[in-house]
Amino acid sequence: MAEFVADLIRQTGQTAPTLVTDLPASSDAGWTGDIIRHETTRGASWTVRLGELLSHAGNAWVLVVEPGARLSGTFLPILQRHIAAQPGARLLHGDFDHLGADGSRSRPVMVPPRWDEDLALQVNLLRGWIALKPPVGGLPSLFDGPPSSALYQIGLAVSVGAEDTSVVHVPHVLAHLTVADAPDETAAYDTIRGQALARRGLDANLGAGPSRATHRFRFLVPEPAPKISVIIPTRDGGDLLATCLDGVRSGTDYGALEIIVVDNGSENPRTLRTLSDLDGDPRCRVIRHDQPFNFSEIINLAVSQSTGSLICLLNDDIRVLDRTWLREMAGLALRPDVGIVGALLLFEDGRVQHAGVTLGLLGHVAGHDFHYQPEAELRRHVRFAHVHQTSAVTAACAVLRRDVYDGVGGMEPEHLAVNYNDLDLCLKIGATGLKVLWTPFARLVHAESATRGKDERVRKFALSNAEGGYIASKWPQVHRRDPSLNPNLSLEHPAFGLSFVVAVPSAARDPGDQAARERVFATAREIARTADILPENLAFHAAKAAHHLKLDDLAARLTLEAVLQTPDAYTANLVAGTCLSRVGELEQARFFFRCANRISPQAVRPWLYLGLIAEQLGEPAEAVQILSTVLTHDPFNKQATAALESLKPGVGPGAR
Repeated sequence: MAEFVADLIRQTGQTAPTLVTDLPASSDAGWTGDIIRHETTRGASWTVRLGELLSHAGNAWVLVVEPGARLSGTFLPILQRHIAAQPGARLLHGDFDHLGADGSRSRPVMVPPRWDEDLALQVNLLRGWIALKPPVGGLPSLFDGPPSSALYQIGLAVSVGAEDTSVVHVPHVLAHLTVADAPDETAAYDTIRGQALARRGLDANLGAGPSRATHRFRFLVPEPAPKISVIIPTRDGGDLLATCLDGVRSGTDYGALEIIVVDNGSENPRTLRTLSDLDGDPRCRVIRHDQPFNFSEIINLAVSQSTGSLICLLNDDIRVLDRTWLREMAGLALRPDVGIVGALLLFEDGRVQHAGVTLGLLGHVAGHDFHYQPEAELRRHVRFAHVHQTSAVTAACAVLRRDVYDGVGGMEPEHLAVNYNDLDLCLKIGATGLKVLWTPFARLVHAESATRGKDERVRKFALSNAEGGYIASKWPQVHRRDPSLNPNLSLEHPAFGLSFVVAVPSAARDPGDQAARERVFATAREIARTADILPENLAFHAAKAAHHLKLDDLAARLTLEAVLQTPDAYTANLVAGTCLSRVGELEQARFFFRCANRISPQAVRPWLYLGLIAEQLGEPAEAVQILSTVLTHDPFNKQATAALESLKPGVGPGAR
């Protein structure tokens, strides 16, 4: 209590809030604001006593701080600013980290900015503090659980039926946890989450989660199970198609299936035999689409001829890994608040091909979460290990209700024949207020992207030129930050590492002031220390600070040291190349851009910078080839367009 009072007292320039407590006067020595004391049940747990105190709150904003949590020195002004800016808010919460006995900070937890009820029902992300306006009629009685669960119980109660504007995330690490989690927490969370599901009218089975005090819930499919129409487009799918069909027909534990294969002009004998073999299975049907390839048109055709109340979109290069995959997805898709459900797709080597879609990832219109990351290293990652909301999922494997598909008009065949049709579908579904969910518990292998060669990838980029422009004009939000991604996380890597915007004193803006340059390094060290950046990353963040100040010679020196320390860091290599190119070290810069491209081959910026470097080095043919590839994927890239116009007049989005 004394530390909590001290934390609030040091909030400079702020009016002290009213302290409501059941503790004796000796516990709040030095408090300058009003104090209200209430008696609570003697011998009761902290959680029960808290519930009794909250019953006296009335309609005022209430701040609840977890026992042992220390508050940032900027806590109150930031909290008050967010309360003033969100008049419809009922609950505020924020990010947190952990404070060691030696004062070191570690394990930051960056909570999704959009309230994700599905994620919240599986893992407790309401830690450190919450601020709330008690609902009319008061809060339900709190379950006698560990102190770390009290804020969670309150948050789950207040957020029932909450609108997006009712639960507000404060994107700052304002609380530092100091108390270790109790070993017996899991049993308490069984009760807490069971009560929360019941309040919401959700019928789900709770099972053990990927780590202690987390859960996995299974939404059961009713009996008799609704029919699912599995739609599989193919063109000369060969052995991949045969494997996919075998997994659906005999490797899936869902019996009420209608399997529709849409053949887009196959000529391969193996494929034709596979299609012919389907004639003996009453569940299977082949539809011919002997027209130029148009994925949206193919899917719309198949859906129009399907009879299932659920639709499963499935690529012909998918291999089933687990018999329960479709039942898992169907159970979620049948919920009335859910619009579409995506699956975990893996490459053959165990790396992640798809784990949801984030807008703006790696400079793209959108990108796949955790792309190319080893699945084995992600199983305890909060975002990866649990069902959660996402902006979109890939149609390589997705399940949705037929009425949802029809309600948004299906896919867009006129403007999105090849790419982004699934992104457009998901954004349309999300715009209706329905959830786009991704589950890690439907695991399948997606072979196509792993085997496609570079030439095919470039060809596909070319086909998506106009389609990327259509998406960008139809959905302006793709240019803004994804609502599911915490602004403290980076879009420069698919595994969402921390992103730090390094602020430096204005006095350090003189490039000729050596003392100011040293202050840049010192400032970066301090930021790194307080943000718990590991020591080996200090040089990198110092380089970023210098780079933002256009002190590129200093930045180049520091970033070389940073890359030596973290050679496989995408951003470090990207910053190194940028700084070196600005000081004229073009060959060295090209080396680091190539390294960044190798680490994240799906990122646009390394391709762009490699093209610009080739132009500066007098290699016009290579520059045109690389920059053309950039434009086919990012048709409104001004730097690539300008460079191409100077190298090859008439080349650009409008001329393609």
